[in-house]
Amino acid sequence: MTRPLDGIPLQTYFRRLNLQKEAQDQLIAVRSSPPSRLPDSRAGNMPVWYPSKKMQCIMKAESAKVEFAFLLEAEHDDEVLEFWDQPPPILLEYHDRRGHLQQPLHTADYFVFRYKSAGWEECKPVEKLVQFAQQHSKRYALDEQGQWRCPPGEIFAAKYGLTYRVRASDQINWASQDNWLYLEDYYQDLEKLAISEADLAILQQIVDEHPGLTLADLREAASPIRSEQINIAIARHALYADLAAHRLTEPERTPLFRDHKAALTHHHRGQKLDDLGMTAHPVVIEQGSQVLWDGKPWRIAVGQTELMLVCEEGKHIPLSRSAFDSLVKEGKIVGVEAEMHSSITAEGEVLLDLPRPTSRLTIIDPVAADYPDVRGQYARLALRYVKQFELTQAFEDLLNKSVSTKRQRDELRMYLTLGHGPVAMIAVEKTILPHQVKTPSKQIFYMTRLA
Repeated sequence: MTRPLDGIPLQTYFRRLNLQKEAQDQLIAVRSSPPSRLPDSRAGNMPVWYPSKKMQCIMKAESAKVEFAFLLEAEHDDEVLEFWDQPPPILLEYHDRRGHLQQPLHTADYFVFRYKSAGWEECKPVEKLVQFAQQHSKRYALDEQGQWRCPPGEIFAAKYGLTYRVRASDQINWASQDNWLYLEDYYQDLEKLAISEADLAILQQIVDEHPGLTLADLREAASPIRSEQINIAIARHALYADLAAHRLTEPERTPLFRDHKAALTHHHRGQKLDDLGMTAHPVVIEQGSQVLWDGKPWRIAVGQTELMLVCEEGKHIPLSRSAFDSLVKEGKIVGVEAEMHSSITAEGEVLLDLPRPTSRLTIIDPVAADYPDVRGQYARLALRYVKQFELTQAFEDLLNKSVSTKRQRDELRMYLTLGHGPVAMIAVEKTILPHQVKTPSKQIFYMTRLA
């Protein structure tokens, strides 16, 4: 029974986080100690015992509503390498409402080893946090960004270069939770489950021909392939569904794609009316111009007193100019380019095709795992793009003419810089982009001036 940080990877982790001896001792104690206490049933609580494949043991949560939700998140988050429930208690120091010094021994819900950090995490319902803030003014507090924090916990963790995070119930993504539970039986035995190459080829051909096809429609189109086979394909990432946004338990609302790259391309090309919005493209009233209405493309035929909309099947609908204008103002009719080309560059295609680590050991020690350093490839490509990228006045003029809203112009700039995340990471490291610049809009502001 091995865990991701057993053996040499743990020493690599210590070096990469630059942890001192005292911090290393804390982490070793967490990994080697049994849970400080067992979860018990209290008012409103239902403890959960969960068989974690990542940790290769039973993980425990005190509550099925909050702690278990974050346990599931840690289980499926690739940034989380290990997580331990009920770590050894730590000493908190803070003053209560009356100014009296309080020094309780506190057992956090989890200690989490993340790729870039390690620390304690406490899971609380928002109602409890509000109650604590009223009773113990210095133990929990809501900061200016609306995030709940535990100042005494952060002070204790900072002494070792570690972190202390408060996970509030309003941070839970219930769509992801629903999907993880829906696929739980598949995840537990994924190595033993298989889908035939012939069935997989049929499924992939269908979603290639109809990107964004709903799960319900795929089940019908792929018959007699069983729903369980489709679920296996999704669990093995042979088909892609955005599990953070759509519920597999609502198949009529869940779009499917061949992979994440296809989903990004589909979204970027704006093939869905909801993605386009009211001002995706200006509506040009001239002979033969194209619009989208009710998700279908139509051509405009301009008459003397009214407009005629003609669909691909030849069906035509006459509309008065006032009725047409009303539909445009309501966002039901939007303009669309005759041909929509993706602005994802060759470098962007390379980024989208980069392999994801197939083992968590890859993230810690890619050489030992005999896999390429995926993050290094991202960094090199992003840095090259930062050096080459210039926004010329001609490009700005083209953006202003073809895209009507500032938000969409900013999104196009992000596509051309391969996304603000990788570029911002390199720019910060090279001191091109200030550390305090965190929001995408500010990052775009600075990145457009990189040369």
